[in-house]
Amino acid sequence: MSTRTAFLFPGQGSYVPGLVGELRHEHARARGVLEAVDAACGDAGHEPVSHLLTDAAAPGADELMSQRPGDLDLAMFAANLVCFEMLTARGVRADVLAGHSFGELSALTAAGAVSTEDATRMVCMRVQAIREAPPADGGMLAVALDARRAAHLVGVLDDPEVALAVDNGPEQCVVSGPDAALARAEQLAKAADASPVRLRAAMPFHNAILRRTNSVLSEMTTDIALSAPSLPVYSAILGRYVESASDIRSLIDIHLTRPVMFYDCLLRLHSDGVRTFVESGGHDTLSRLVKACLPGGPTTVAPFVSRLSPGELAQLLAPLTGDEPGSAGAEDAPAPAHGPAPVADEGEPTAPSDTPQEAAHAEGGTDGDVIGEVRSIYADFLDLPEEMLDEEIDLEADLGVDSIKQIEVFDLARRKLHRKRPPEDLRTTSYTTLPKIAALIEDLDPDEEAAS
Repeated sequence: MSTRTAFLFPGQGSYVPGLVGELRHEHARARGVLEAVDAACGDAGHEPVSHLLTDAAAPGADELMSQRPGDLDLAMFAANLVCFEMLTARGVRADVLAGHSFGELSALTAAGAVSTEDATRMVCMRVQAIREAPPADGGMLAVALDARRAAHLVGVLDDPEVALAVDNGPEQCVVSGPDAALARAEQLAKAADASPVRLRAAMPFHNAILRRTNSVLSEMTTDIALSAPSLPVYSAILGRYVESASDIRSLIDIHLTRPVMFYDCLLRLHSDGVRTFVESGGHDTLSRLVKACLPGGPTTVAPFVSRLSPGELAQLLAPLTGDEPGSAGAEDAPAPAHGPAPVADEGEPTAPSDTPQEAAHAEGGTDGDVIGEVRSIYADFLDLPEEMLDEEIDLEADLGVDSIKQIEVFDLARRKLHRKRPPEDLRTTSYTTLPKIAALIEDLDPDEEAAS
């Protein structure tokens, strides 16, 4: 069996403010996605959201979650599709697509099963359904347990409103339910050394208590045009490949209530010959799950962990395209094996990196001692063991550290390492992993007065 490539579309926790700020200038199809999403938002009575992906000073995930959760969902959906267009325009070929939770809608849209405009309408309808028929309260709790032990934890609680919501692999599952029940689950998980982490989630997704919400969504979306995907799409919610419009309708009808069996999805893709996994969205959460779940060292590529220049993107994708870094632009990359051919660039020049801080963290040349000091400061402030803060952990996506705490601990680390304040227009909450935070601090001007 020849090896195959899967594109993975992330869900919650994948938002990066200003993710495609520079890159969009070189990709006409990416700009087209942003325009289509904004137009569909307008038709649905929603404000445009493309600025969240083009402006590096856009609000962070925590601010959007608390004030404009619908904008956050739309931005993540648009980002996934924009990343897909940029990947295919540069010649990266996908044999199969898969999404994680909310990311399944992006996968189906990329596969041509629903238009970008209609999919955007569906996201707006989802936001409206959640607003009209929300559960009383609730959220989600990540635990370092496999599915069997997580199910046992749920059983011990003996609460019909608590459910195993997500199986991400042998060492991570997510439980959802009402707030009071999750508090009890957290205590049980701590007693079992299962490192519970309350996730930034608006409600207890993938739980039967959202039946009414899902029913409202199903009724709202009856006029959405659906078709069989033109690329294979595996659904971790259905537990099988999506083959028809009827399958997609079935998925919509259970989208909010059925668990996400992502570990099973990865195992199936691996058994079907997939050995390369490319993350089509912000951050690298799914890529790290692949590494943790699959044997044999599969190849993972997560190009959009942070904002990039076109040259940096070309360098990251060179092993997949066979090009020398910088040898092919968006307009002259080979056409992908599936999906529409890339559109030639219309000619806007690409601006250089906005700040030296961005260049520093992109180059990754940070002193290991600085990372160690930053780790110690952050672990003490967040009351976490240092070993938990490895260099791939994302403060927002993995630990749910809100923007206020991020600002506070960054300022503490900066002062302890005797660095001046960053420029006022620099959003420090965009730097959410230790190497990026350390690189940013290291690049700030020394504060000699503080040092003395």
